[in-house]
This record gives sequence, C-alpha cells and structure tokens, in this order.
Amino acid sequence: MKKTCRCGNKIKKTQILRIKLEQCAFLLYGRVPVSLDTSCHDCLKSMLHDTQTELAAIKSRTERPLSERFTLVAENTDEYTKVKTLFAKSLTNTIIRIEKNNNAELHGEFERAVRRAGIPDTKLLFHGSNNMNYMNIMENGFDIKRCSGGSLGVGVYFADNASYSDSFTNALELQGPKCSMQGSSSVIKNMLLCDVVLDGVAGHGSDIHCVRNDRHGYPKYIIYYENSA
Repeated sequence: MKKTCRCGNKIKKTQILRIKLEQCAFLLYGRVPVSLDTSCHDCLKSMLHDTQTELAAIKSRTERPLSERFTLVAENTDEYTKVKTLFAKSLTNTIIRIEKNNNAELHGEFERAVRRAGIPDTKLLFHGSNNMNYMNIMENGFDIKRCSGGSLGVGVYFADNASYSDSFTNALELQGPKCSMQGSSSVIKNMLLCDVVLDGVAGHGSDIHCVRNDRHGYPKYIIYYENSA
C-alpha cells in the first residue's frame, strides 16, 4: 500500500472517520470506494463532507415531491436548447439533466427588485458554488452576508461563461456504481443559471459580474453535468 496520499500527505489510520465515510458511501453508491485505502485524513474528511452534503441534498429533495420544487426541463424543448447552448459556449462536459426552480415566492421577490431598480432587462448568467450551498440558494436566494470579498469586492459573483463558474464548483470523487439521483454518472457537478440584474461591478473583460443586492439574482435553473476526466 502506498504511504502517501495523492495530495502528498502521509496516510494515517483514522478508523472512526473511515467508518463514517464507508457508511455514507454505501448509502450513496451501494459500495465502498477503493480510494479510501490510499487517502490521508484531510482527504477522507473532505470526502465525508461531500458525501454527507449529497445525502442531505437527496433527503431535502425527497421531503417534498420533486414536481413541487423543480421541473425537469425536457431535452426536446427550446428551453433546454437555450440553456445547453449557453453552457456549451465554454464547456464541453456532458449535461446530465436541467431542472427549473419552482420557487414562486423567491421569483416574486426578484421581479419586485427589478421593478424597483427600474431596469427591465435581465441576463442569464452562471453561478458556481460548493454542493452544500445549492439547495439553500434555490430555497432562500442569495445572501450577501455569506459572501467573501473577491477581485471585484464583496457581492454575489456571476459569469457569462460556464467555464469560469465551473472553477468554483466541486465534484464527488468517489468510485462506485451509478446513482439514480445523480443521473448517468457518479461523479458530477452542479451549476446554477440565474436571471441577473446587471447593476453591479463588471470585470475580467466584462464577463464577470459582482451583484450587491441579494434579490438581483434569481436561481432559475440548476444544471447537473459530468465532471471532466
């Protein structure tokens, strides 16, 4: 057995952590990934966080019928083609599925914010984040208080190109059979495509936008796609 993890750290036995991860991985994938034997404590901890987050998201999605919270966008529709075309401008990853947010209350808040701003036009922009954040954003919207400062200051960041937002997403790096909740691959990423009022600071060739108002961005779609090999 190798003595160092792929990240370069030494491999140490962490029995309790491993048991927890084995349990979560089995619930999620039906088997224990072989990579646990060659992973350090930090990597195991990160993998445990990802699996627990994914399990929590699945539970959250099944507490209420899926049809009440999200609408699966059919592949043979103009809506699907529009989202896919925007995504494919900068990423070649295979899209597993696209879901539309049915949060009428949050969408109403967005529309009222647009009217108050006096800006009738919005733009569809991508937003990448950690897996654990997506369900909260889809339910409760964006929260400036949880944002850290970036190159354009404090705010919610959106991008014209999916490739930029992809760098802020994370994927489950566990080996196992296909999971029905995830679609066609056990290693996936999620990304939001949002209606955004362009009232914030633009940078990076005007491809990146920093929005200062929580309700000037509405999480309209969530895109599930295969992680690059």
